[in-house]
Amino acid sequence: MIVKLHPWRDLWALSTLMLSVWQFGPDRGRGFKLQERLLALRYVLKELHLSAAGGVAVKDGNIIGLMLIAKARHHLLGYGTVGIFYLLYLLCNLLLWILRYQFCYDYGHFEAKAQAQALKQLPPHLQLDGQFLLLVVSPQAQGQGLGRQLLAYGQDLLRARGCRQAFLFTDSFCNFGFYKALGLTCQVDIKVTGIFGPQAQDRLQVRFLIFTQALEEEKTVH
Repeated sequence: MIVKLHPWRDLWALSTLMLSVWQFGPDRGRGFKLQERLLALRYVLKELHLSAAGGVAVKDGNIIGLMLIAKARHHLLGYGTVGIFYLLYLLCNLLLWILRYQFCYDYGHFEAKAQAQALKQLPPHLQLDGQFLLLVVSPQAQGQGLGRQLLAYGQDLLRARGCRQAFLFTDSFCNFGFYKALGLTCQVDIKVTGIFGPQAQDRLQVRFLIFTQALEEEKTVH
């Protein structure tokens, strides 16, 4: 079942969902589990700040999937909540610094730079007015059609806000073949070398892709 996202109520559960997807692997040392949680929480705070609307897939009271969309001048959070979430974001950074997290190895910063680079390579004729900001499905729930349902939910959210063509930014850690199978068009496919993880040996080359999709007539979102 997919229901409307409630940022405050769902915040901690969404960070847990991100941890299940990231799968950092073996414990990398004392305190890293706490660093993982702070990184996940910080990531969710940032994405919610950027989003215009969203929905979560729920099963047995647990959030097993998430869809966030973005649209210019449309915001999910009210002004007061934006300020509080930003303070929480800064608090996560402060705690990570206290825990001696090495920000030079921060994948979030690497991803942001790669996205800016990829967006510059989009064909100039594209009139993109919406974004599938984030689509996440718990590993335990994958292969059951939930990703397809969440993408359809995101399409309806964008249509309801007047969007005609949307894009999605992703990387080779994700199953990007899923988007091709659903008819999205790959417009950009680049390789960028960076660091994924808290250690110097985590340097690797990552593919970043941008998919686009033309949206049909508006549908009603329940």
